[in-house]
Amino acid sequence: MSFKVGALIFLAVVSTLALDRQVDQLFLVGVDAAFCVYYTALGALNRGYKVTVVTDAVMSRCKMEGVLEKYRRKGIDIITSKEFPGKRKTIASI
Repeated sequence: MSFKVGALIFLAVVSTLALDRQVDQLFLVGVDAAFCVYYTALGALNRGYKVTVVTDAVMSRCKMEGVLEKYRRKGIDIITSKEFPGKRKTIASI
């Protein structure tokens, strides 16, 4: 399965759950910031979500500075786990 197809399948599931619960912002974490997380973030943006990537909860074989700049150019917010907003309900915990 390609990165893009995997991201689309994930987003289809998340979108269904998020619509039911009126979610408008997604915080993303994952293993491959340059591909899996990136394409998931782009798909979420295209569906109208505000997207934030937690930088110390992603990694990449590519240089992170370049990967994070790619996110910024697309309008994806970047935070660290220390900056994560106070305790919130998550789709998984509802």
